[in-house]
Amino acid sequence: MLTGVSRKSFIGRAMARDGKDAAVTDRLFGTLGAEIAVALKGAHIIRTHNVRACAEGLRLADLATN
Repeated sequence: MLTGVSRKSFIGRAMARDGKDAAVTDRLFGTLGAEIAVALKGAHIIRTHNVRACAEGLRLADLATN
């Protein structure tokens, strides 16, 4: 399964403050959470804007679940 959740609008809405969606540049942590979640649900390929952050987050999630 391939996923591409990086910086998407649903992340902006989920991280909204004072009724305003989070700016694209402020979605890294939400993106990482979504990427780890889809990996844990079975995604094999993840399209991302932040390769290093995604790889490190997934490495830690793998260590924590094995």
